[in-house]
Amino acid sequence: MRNCDRKKLLAIDLDGTLLRDSGDITEGNLKSLKKASEKNTTIVIATGRAFFNALRVIDRYGFNCYLICFNGALIVNLKNNEEIFSKAMEKEAAQKIVDLCIREKLPLHVFGRTYWGINFMDEAVKEFVEKQNIHPNIIRDARQIEDIDIINLVGIGKVDKISEFIVKNNMKVSFTNSDKESIDVMGENVNKGNALEILADKLNFRKEEIISIGNYYNDVEMFKMSNVGIAIQNSPDDVKLHADYVTQNSNNEEGVKEAIEKFIL
Repeated sequence: MRNCDRKKLLAIDLDGTLLRDSGDITEGNLKSLKKASEKNTTIVIATGRAFFNALRVIDRYGFNCYLICFNGALIVNLKNNEEIFSKAMEKEAAQKIVDLCIREKLPLHVFGRTYWGINFMDEAVKEFVEKQNIHPNIIRDARQIEDIDIINLVGIGKVDKISEFIVKNNMKVSFTNSDKESIDVMGENVNKGNALEILADKLNFRKEEIISIGNYYNDVEMFKMSNVGIAIQNSPDDVKLHADYVTQNSNNEEGVKEAIEKFIL
């Protein structure tokens, strides 16, 4: 019989996992998170999103939890805005990738903790700017970011060119995919799994007390760090292979609620 009073650390991805495709969280998922919190469970949102973009979801639903964002490059305690961990990219590596994307006209988002820059404005960015009323810096030359601590680069579209450039030049960075049309580049050894381990150590959780839920390749390292790694039904098949459990329901059908009811409540 499961001991529901034993403490647990629950890490949950946002897009494609906790969020429906429409960008909202169902009432069922919200209620299951509340019940989990009442059962001695510490909630962590673990996302590839930038800090400011993750907060747009978190603030909407009033979550008072821990946040892993930029795929593990930043950990914040949202209860008191304490920065638990942050790792910027090597400046030379960041500038070389920015320079490549400017030359090759590859769409690139450049993030610091509060900085957002792009190398050109496409329709997707225009739509986001109009909807969210946040305006990015336009980067025409890599030297513009010399004095900025870059935490994360996100390439859109022809992402193979960026990954091939990184591998060819043996760059000291980590990269992963948050969705099929993007590549996320962070500092060396940065991923959700390592970030979850850092947070677990700080909060005195053992691996056997950690559960994670995700749906994409950037969640695989998080699964490995957990006692139970759970893939949502809409995950790619090769991501499901890394999970200990695959939900019967998708992100649109309260797969998170299913996972919480099975392993926590």
